[in-house]
Amino acid sequence: MNDTTHVTHESRWLARGATLAIAVFWSASGYASPTYPGLIKDDIKALTGLDMPCTPPCTLCHRDLQGGRGTVSQPFGLSMMANGLTYADPPSLASALAALRAKAIDSDGDGAVDVDELSQGNDPDVPGPGQLCLELPRYGCGAHVAPARPVDRLGPAAVVGFLAALSALRRRRRR
Repeated sequence: MNDTTHVTHESRWLARGATLAIAVFWSASGYASPTYPGLIKDDIKALTGLDMPCTPPCTLCHRDLQGGRGTVSQPFGLSMMANGLTYADPPSLASALAALRAKAIDSDGDGAVDVDELSQGNDPDVPGPGQLCLELPRYGCGAHVAPARPVDRLGPAAVVGFLAALSALRRRRRR
């Protein structure tokens, strides 16, 4: 193999590796933003002057705690989307909540406006006074249950490590 062929072959290999790294990194960052629950709490306080008793879970809008694009299935989440909430646009959250309040939207049909239910710690997806903020059981003096650890996603360091391992393996094969 001459030097030109080797350089071309190596360039193609590096381009494939870079494409794979970008795909892995991009797909890992394609999940719902973990800041949305905290932003909901902050925006409810700004709208109503009342502090929610808890930060809502992702299941307020999504079908499960993983969240993610295309998983909004709860009545409140659908109402938010119908009133301007868009994917990966945190400022649209405040606008959608304001629209729900202005239109007196009641996603679960129980007669209570969603924004008011949230400000009281009630679930706007459950008719009646469904508690969104349930007290966790305590055991012993001052014990508490640690919050669930979020699922780790691949970050830039994992991608770089993956590429370094591929490069080392490639060099080893050439010898």
